[in-house]
Amino acid sequence: MVTTPLTGRLPEERHRIGLTPEEVAVATEGWAEGAWYDLEPNGVRCFVLRAGSGH
Repeated sequence: MVTTPLTGRLPEERHRIGLTPEEVAVATEGWAEGAWYDLEPNGVRCFVLRAGSGH
């Protein structure tokens, strides 16, 4: 599970603490399943990654 704001949801001066869509794509690559959850409106998101039932 990863909890992070996305850069697009942050003011420009705070972009350094969030992930870009490209960084999320790299972090989730190779996982069989994944789901996003908004933890606060227009703010922090959580993504849960699962290897799948065979692993």
